[in-house]
Amino acid sequence: QINLNKTKSIQISQLRKFISKNNILNNYMVISGDFNMEENILNKMNLFNDFKIFKPLKPSHFVQFKKKNFKSKCQHDDNYLGLIIDYFITSQNISIYDIKSRCFYNSDHSIISGLMKLE
Repeated sequence: QINLNKTKSIQISQLRKFISKNNILNNYMVISGDFNMEENILNKMNLFNDFKIFKPLKPSHFVQFKKKNFKSKCQHDDNYLGLIIDYFITSQNISIYDIKSRCFYNSDHSIISGLMKLE
């Protein structure tokens, strides 16, 4: 059985190494996507303390956990748990405002968008 938390940790660590290796810290940088972990878990890993994280106000992904599997969707449902696992990670010189999420018909995640300001 695959340990999902360990897999997520490895993926985020690889992303951090890529950023450091390519000297992206001194440039404008926006990473956006499905990180499959809530921002508070990412913060506990202490890998992005020198970055800013911007997220939508409402959940972008909804899951219903069953015994051995789960169902997911991008729209609110009372029987599903709402999560914010889609967000932006930016360099310190970028801010993102007016973040919105929109359900996309063939995905179980909402598309997030926002207005970016270079500082």
